[in-house]
Amino acid sequence: MKVLLILLALVPLCANAQIEDNSFLLEEAYNQEWGVYQFIQQYQTYNNSNNFTYAFTNEIPITDKTHQFSYGFGYERYDGVEHGSITDTTLSYRWQPVNRDGILIAERFGLVVPTGSVEKGTSAGVYGFEFVQAATITMAPQWMNHWNFGFKVLPAAKTAGVDKRRTLTTFKAGTSLIYFLSDHFNLMLEGLLESGQGIDEDGNKIVETSFTINPGFRFDWNLDWKDTQIVPGVSFPTELINGPTQQAVLVYLSIEPKFY
Repeated sequence: MKVLLILLALVPLCANAQIEDNSFLLEEAYNQEWGVYQFIQQYQTYNNSNNFTYAFTNEIPITDKTHQFSYGFGYERYDGVEHGSITDTTLSYRWQPVNRDGILIAERFGLVVPTGSVEKGTSAGVYGFEFVQAATITMAPQWMNHWNFGFKVLPAAKTAGVDKRRTLTTFKAGTSLIYFLSDHFNLMLEGLLESGQGIDEDGNKIVETSFTINPGFRFDWNLDWKDTQIVPGVSFPTELINGPTQQAVLVYLSIEPKFY
């Protein structure tokens, strides 16, 4: 950890604008500008296990900041499974109805496509729907606040080893604080509450709830090629409710070139 912090202190932070739209567990209400494409990768590994998750998202503007398309998928591995599996793919349309000084609001509508594996626990084997409401509030020149509320519905979901199908719903709500230590180095604290339905071995619905607190940081610099902004970040998610406390490390990387 000390070596990582020393390296970060030596990074030449030479970007010309503040970091935007680079939270880890939450969504910020920023949409992409026309001609600016964002490629996001996240890798999360868990302490005391071989579990890991990888996620990729590509955000693409449609005409202007009001409308945006994105797609995302990932790869996951859990204990008890010899090899991991690709996850479901989500195709999303994002609408930003409010964009004025001090507050932004965006709504994302997602179609869940069953590209994952039911047997390996990375898919429910059905098409589903996802909705997320995001709000971004400027509290002070150095403080930003983000809020999320969302849900996902998977009709007639499948579970490995269980014959019965059930419609499963997941709710989530979260908030975060971003402190601009400088325009190009931010400290972050996120909190995310999730409550989701599952199916036990007898085919009955169960509910699992978790609360994750996630401190971290992010920084940026610009490349001359296509005025590309690169934003790496690291955070330390800790799950507090769902059984024993589970700790993880999350590594984030955003690459945002401009094609105009």
